[in-house]
Amino acid sequence: RFKDYVDIQNAWMEFDYDVLGNKTTNELYNQYLMQLETLKAKGQKNVMNSFTYVKGKVTNIEKTDNQLPVTVEIVTRFYDYIVNQENGLILRGSDKKKVTLHYQMTFVRSTKKSIATNCPNCGAKLKKTSTNVCEFCKTTITKESKEWLLAEKKSIRQL
Repeated sequence: RFKDYVDIQNAWMEFDYDVLGNKTTNELYNQYLMQLETLKAKGQKNVMNSFTYVKGKVTNIEKTDNQLPVTVEIVTRFYDYIVNQENGLILRGSDKKKVTLHYQMTFVRSTKKSIATNCPNCGAKLKKTSTNVCEFCKTTITKESKEWLLAEKKSIRQL
């Protein structure tokens, strides 16, 4: 799951909504979307790079009727800072010293035999997009995936 975490962090940094939408649950995607729009409005960018995996472990697996959630704890080290997009000046953090963070993350994937390909409301063929909204009737589609999606990420502590 560390690779998924790094992919999500890189998508966050690059304002890549498609990757975020394909690697996170609807709820987390919407939360990230609001945070990224705030950064954009301020003319800022969160730079994160040089990720190092320190250690990790699975702390919980519990199968439900339709999902398999897996909770992991990961300790990682990386550069993390906010820059002004216009002039590149560092506003917060440091590009000289890595931070070490201990995260608890829950990833989920569907255990259903098949994933819906049509809108449950109007029956239209669903396109794979990060918005998860039927383009015809505008119904919000709850994301189900055979791929692992990040559902929750909490920083347990900075080391």
